[in-house]
Amino acid sequence: MQAWEERVKDREEGFENGARDKACQTAHNLYDRGFSAEDTSRIVEESLETVRQWYQEWAGK
Repeated sequence: MQAWEERVKDREEGFENGARDKACQTAHNLYDRGFSAEDTSRIVEESLETVRQWYQEWAGK
């Protein structure tokens, strides 16, 4: 039973990671188009702090 529970947990984590990756990709597209961090945060449903971190990383490139 434990192995099954671990597989379910791994699958859920995979979905969460995939959703986060998609949010980051969308945020990057919005950043490239000049959207504010606040607007992007609302659109991709991530915290403003997270989006601001992403923006800082992309600005440094």
